[in-house]
Amino acid sequence: MPVKQHQKPVVLVTAIGTATATTIVKELRETGDFYIVGTDIFPSMEVATSIDVDEFYVAPSSVENEEAFLEFVLDLCKRNGVNYYFAVIDEEVASLSRNREPFELLGVRLCIPNTVAVQLCHDKVLFASWCEEHFADICINRVRSLEEARGARFPLFLKPTFGRASIGCRVVESYEELLAYVTQADLQKDVVLQEFVSGDVVTVDVVRSNQTGECKAIPRLELLRNGNGCGIAVELFDDRELIDLCCEIAEALEINGVVNMEFFKTPDGYKIIELNPRFSAGAVFSCMAGADLVLDAVRIADERPLGHDEIRFRTHFAKRYEAYELD
Repeated sequence: MPVKQHQKPVVLVTAIGTATATTIVKELRETGDFYIVGTDIFPSMEVATSIDVDEFYVAPSSVENEEAFLEFVLDLCKRNGVNYYFAVIDEEVASLSRNREPFELLGVRLCIPNTVAVQLCHDKVLFASWCEEHFADICINRVRSLEEARGARFPLFLKPTFGRASIGCRVVESYEELLAYVTQADLQKDVVLQEFVSGDVVTVDVVRSNQTGECKAIPRLELLRNGNGCGIAVELFDDRELIDLCCEIAEALEINGVVNMEFFKTPDGYKIIELNPRFSAGAVFSCMAGADLVLDAVRIADERPLGHDEIRFRTHFAKRYEAYELD
């Protein structure tokens, strides 16, 4: 099948039914400079953002069938002459980071972070160990064995090694309750057990170019979150110490792209929760405040300098559901 010819650069955005991908599509569309191809596992009549893309396709699940998904998007990139590819699902980002070569051979520039950072941050056990080695002061203390847990102060917090949207995370109130959930083998590979920390949740969208060394960080305090841990009411704020910390972490990981860091703000300072090697679900807030996250991802893929933003800090944003007619 011949490659379609387009007058504009072609961008593939997957999982456009998500809030994250909707932000990416919106930012690209507003420039008028791109031909946008969108996919989702649901049909167009169930995906509101399908009305904002130039072409839409139903794709296999990147979570449930990695091989079929990769075959599908590779073919889609080939047939449409895709120039840039944005992915936002954790499993898809991890898969693409392991399978860059066939896309690069097609001339597709993946708008995801560098492979080492993706693989390290996707695995919460590896990331916790890395943080303890490089940024011990901001780590949440881990419990590494059932023997250690026996003498620990409860409650503790349990989360899966590979997880997203707070799925599988739980507060554990006692040693007996812990035994009902995990074994010693689980603690070594499948889950992370930590002391329970409470505090305000702070999320930071971070952009860094490995080519130029430029780094941006836009912190926001999450005033209200939904059940999946997504902020739906936030306040952007300018904390130079936190911004510098995020850029130090990004430099240590040689981040090349857009990522999201989450912290607890406690009386003892910031404690890192995790680093998501992808756009955040709340990236829309940073974009509305003036951050050029999406086009910066394109610039990084092109090995060009980042744009110059004027961020409006001390601003408040909130999300709401809206309805659209799709036919």
